[in-house]
Amino acid sequence: MKDFLSGCVYYPAAGVDGTPVRWLSKRWDRFVYVDAMRDRAGTVPPILSQAFAGYVVNAQREVTWPELVPTGWRPNPPACLTRDTYLPYLERSIDRAPGWACLSTMDRLPTRTPEHGPERFELLQIQAEGVAAYQALFNSNRILPDVIVYARAGEAFGFNYSNFIEAWLEVMLQHPDGLPPFLFCWHPKDDPGMSEPWDKYYGPLVMGPFPKDSGEYSDEGWGLSLFSRL
Repeated sequence: MKDFLSGCVYYPAAGVDGTPVRWLSKRWDRFVYVDAMRDRAGTVPPILSQAFAGYVVNAQREVTWPELVPTGWRPNPPACLTRDTYLPYLERSIDRAPGWACLSTMDRLPTRTPEHGPERFELLQIQAEGVAAYQALFNSNRILPDVIVYARAGEAFGFNYSNFIEAWLEVMLQHPDGLPPFLFCWHPKDDPGMSEPWDKYYGPLVMGPFPKDSGEYSDEGWGLSLFSRL
């Protein structure tokens, strides 16, 4: 699992959005989708019928917590969050074990062309809170993902806390090897530049903008671009 996680694409508050796979799969074939609100029953059916229509699960297995964090891990809440609020939230999601974790190999159906998407990719889905999961998977294992994805993370009224970015950046900056090399970030279609606080750490445009997939939580006026670390 450490080999799988090293150099992957990490997407917190992912829901069942297939956009990163559609646009990043020419360079990356391992994706980690984390969402505290998604249990197995609410994830598997829409993954195949919505986000990854045209794909079939070639192989799949449950993933255990010791596989993900072999040396163990204890949550260290970011300073910007209230411990009395955040820790009980973790107990309902990741705390000492993920609510659900599953690794799948997805194969494109033979009736679909390469324009539809990659021939094969691997998807690790975890029911967990995105900031704590990053701390557990990457900081504790001393590895980095290649790409982090920020796309409609649902702050405040979307069931995520309002300073999600601040908390996530705080945890990422605690990593001894620094920030991941790339950020796949959403933005208004007519303004592909970086917004605060990402502009302090990422900036050069690598590729994009790309449209967000239609379906759940799509946004007509928004796109996503890949930026490299400053």
